[in-house]
Amino acid sequence: MILINGGMGFIGMNAARRFLDAGEDVVLTYYNTQRQSPLLAAEMGKRVTAVRLDVANTHDYYDTVRRFGVTGILYLAAPPVRGGPTAPGETNMQLNGLMNVLGASQLPGVRRALIASSSTVYSGLPEGPYREDMLLPVESRSATEAFKKVTEIVALHYAQRAGADIGLFRMRSVYGPLYYSMNNPFSRMC
Repeated sequence: MILINGGMGFIGMNAARRFLDAGEDVVLTYYNTQRQSPLLAAEMGKRVTAVRLDVANTHDYYDTVRRFGVTGILYLAAPPVRGGPTAPGETNMQLNGLMNVLGASQLPGVRRALIASSSTVYSGLPEGPYREDMLLPVESRSATEAFKKVTEIVALHYAQRAGADIGLFRMRSVYGPLYYSMNNPFSRMC
């Protein structure tokens, strides 16, 4: 059973479909919005379960992992996209959620946690190609960029110290069918 935090988002629904195709059942979490996806409609209530979950609530997070017998976690949460700075409460929620994912990666039966980062961590560097071993600038121009940089540092430190199997991956521009926020310029152009 794979737990996908942010499972009702564009990436979450597409990842869930791929996990189903690979023979895994999935639990999709959402915080505010539960969407119905044509990609998953036939499997809802069967191999796909949707759960409202605040990732910052440690008790509820660990309970969800245990209750569903989660063997892997895909963490896709990101701060809300807004014009201004992220409010302290939202920052705390994001960091508490990350810590819950890291801690849950050590629960019995959980083999691995994959955590989404973003190509925004490269902002401020000269034009690519970018490499994993490049030094990233500390300053950040958006909440997503700042949070993803912190996520990488904390997750890698935790994995090293705890001996946990935690992977990070940096995504680029997200757009396509079912992508509804139109935050991406490619979506608006199409």
